[in-house]
Amino acid sequence: MTLMAQNAPLGGLVGRVTQTAASLGLPLTFVAFGRQLEEQADILGLQYTYKAGYEPRGTVNFYEKLQAREPQTQKLSPIFMTHPLTADRVEQARSVIDQELPAQAQRVLTTREFEQIKARLAARTRSVQQ
Repeated sequence: MTLMAQNAPLGGLVGRVTQTAASLGLPLTFVAFGRQLEEQADILGLQYTYKAGYEPRGTVNFYEKLQAREPQTQKLSPIFMTHPLTADRVEQARSVIDQELPAQAQRVLTTREFEQIKARLAARTRSVQQ
């Protein structure tokens, strides 16, 4: 066997199938990995919110608002999605709150700074819509 034959890439049908499988399979592993990281980030966000004294159920409210704005039909297969489905995020957040975050006697529901930012964003949204 010549040196060139030993170093030649797979050819023919087997080579094309192998290359196609690798070009599809490798990115899909990164997508699944990305979803797992997003789920972990959601849990950490809930824990940080709770430890800072804020109401973690606000995260559930946010996801529900986000879900209401999503189209009813799914355009992508969940296999190709980089983030968990919003419905799954709502359920996961509720589960974490109920199982891991006991009720607090005092919670921060809002702050002066938050209200100022909300007012600025509302004004900016109104100016964009006009």
